[in-house]
Amino acid sequence: MSSFYAVIPTNVLFNVDLKPNEKLLYGVLVSLANERGEVYQTNQEIADLYLSHGHDCSSKTVSGWVNNIIQMKLFSAELKSNNTRTLKITHNPLLPVNRPNDTRTQGYEYTQEIMDVMDYYTEVVGSTPTLSKPTVTNMINHFKNGKKVIDFKKVIAVKSVDPWFIENPQYMLPTTLFRPQNFVKYVNEYDIKQGSAQPQSGSKDVVLTNEEF
Repeated sequence: MSSFYAVIPTNVLFNVDLKPNEKLLYGVLVSLANERGEVYQTNQEIADLYLSHGHDCSSKTVSGWVNNIIQMKLFSAELKSNNTRTLKITHNPLLPVNRPNDTRTQGYEYTQEIMDVMDYYTEVVGSTPTLSKPTVTNMINHFKNGKKVIDFKKVIAVKSVDPWFIENPQYMLPTTLFRPQNFVKYVNEYDIKQGSAQPQSGSKDVVLTNEEF
């Protein structure tokens, strides 16, 4: 394996519950998998692979990474009769992840929804800020509490026409908009205005209409 591709899909790449090294290991495991999506290498053999490429790594470290990947249900583990372990990919990383309406997996679903929110933010405000980890955590928690993309759009729309935010654009950021103590208040403010919010002057022509509710 002196040269190979590591496939890391977006539900893994943007998963806030995976450490960077665990995301990289996922790609390594995909590369090690056979045509049935199974990995037979032991933790020590995987650690040796890292070592052969100049990275300091131990089987204990790999074990921790693998366990978290299994916990996130990206791979499953099966113990064979000869006491050897097999890791199996739970989903083809080259295929899109199913998004049924009644189930959500935090890593992919919330990340996609966050991307939808930021696409709308970019259209209205005209810029795409960098999301900090606390802000992402706040957004995920809002989704877990039953909020939807449309609620985030309401907040962006109503604050984009707020005179104070227009005069102080440095605060028109997800950090402020989606802060727990602000978010619900801003959603309610939009609902009170009954959809009258329009994007601020100079932004692209984006209007949150009743048809989107």
